[in-house]
Amino acid sequence: MRAIACGGALALLSAWTPARAQTWAEYAIASLQVAVQFPAAPTQSAGTFITASGASVPQTVFGLTQGSVQLTLTVVDFTGRGGDQGTAERQSLKTLRDAGGVRLDVDECISGQDGRELSVAGPDGSQSKLSVFSVGPRLYLLEAKASPPDVDSGAVDTVRFQQSMRFSGGTLGSGPGVQAICRGRARAASTVD
Repeated sequence: MRAIACGGALALLSAWTPARAQTWAEYAIASLQVAVQFPAAPTQSAGTFITASGASVPQTVFGLTQGSVQLTLTVVDFTGRGGDQGTAERQSLKTLRDAGGVRLDVDECISGQDGRELSVAGPDGSQSKLSVFSVGPRLYLLEAKASPPDVDSGAVDTVRFQQSMRFSGGTLGSGPGVQAICRGRARAASTVD
């Protein structure tokens, strides 16, 4: 499903004027096996993610706010707590879906990994592009949010950020089995208002 989203991203990027041009750079976090692009250096903070069972799980949040756009990547480490990871993924997706009007809800595949992509219109007029992946022992939650009054001018940045995430090496899983899962995603359920 990523190819469909890329077409929209290309259309938005073609409308990007030089006056809005920024220097985006990829921030690869080798220890977390993920990389994502930001228009400037993000902040990094450590914290805890509380699971439905009440367990505290370590999380790392990378974030940046520029004008009306907020870009956030949260990585939750479930090493040793695999049973909580699936529940946390379902809980996160439900929370995101309940946050506003779902415009898009489709299967997504990045670097051979299976996940979910959402686009949500918030009750405050905001627009969010989201990705949720459960890969190896980690849950990856990516959110790019453009808030009023400049939702339209932030749309390019939110799409670029959401489309820039990639996974790398280690225990992520690879090979023909993982790749086939992503290629065989003909059953992608979508919701479009």
